[in-house]
Amino acid sequence: MPHIANMCGSGTPSLACNNRQRGKGHTSMASRFNTQTLLTGVVMVICAGLVLYPLVFLVQVALNTGDPQAWPPEQYGIDNFDGLFRSPKVLLNTLHVSALATCMAVLIGFTMAWILSRTDVPGRRALESLMSLPYYVTPLVGALAWSALGSPRGGIINQFWFALGGTTALVNINSPGGIAWVMALFEGSVAFVMISAAMKSMDPALEESSQVLGAGKFETMLRVTLPLVAPA
Repeated sequence: MPHIANMCGSGTPSLACNNRQRGKGHTSMASRFNTQTLLTGVVMVICAGLVLYPLVFLVQVALNTGDPQAWPPEQYGIDNFDGLFRSPKVLLNTLHVSALATCMAVLIGFTMAWILSRTDVPGRRALESLMSLPYYVTPLVGALAWSALGSPRGGIINQFWFALGGTTALVNINSPGGIAWVMALFEGSVAFVMISAAMKSMDPALEESSQVLGAGKFETMLRVTLPLVAPA
């Protein structure tokens, strides 16, 4: 072995030297592969927990036909779904909240996409990252956070308002408008990503031509930008 080591150190080519160097390379690759596999597995387990736990919680709540305050549920069934299709008011409320949330989401997404792609607002990259952040977060996290903030009785905002002398809740996140607002914040991120991509691929010469012909920025947005990004 000392003789082989001396031969490798002297630069003399030999089969033993090649095999030894090749063995070191395999060992390094195996170690790196094991580390990457371990890190990937840990990340996948964490992501699976963050995704599956809210889904399991949602399914249990939907199938809970016993005491709503009991956890875990004492009784399971599909009576909640039966009542959903028997009451037209429930369906109308669902359509109302969905339509309101969609309109608000498109308005938020289009406005922010236009501001960040057509103006020189400071901190544009940071704002783009913040707008895209809800796209990667489950809406259940936002719902729980806004429940803690805007609950009519125990919400942080309303507690602060009551401490200042208010007699009625300042914010009611459980109202149709509040529910639509929380949904719009997350759906607005999706709208922002799609509309922003459409604006970045659009020829800016069209908007410049409109402004050269005398149209202002707002008129150009309504007559040129909005029709072009409408498919997005």
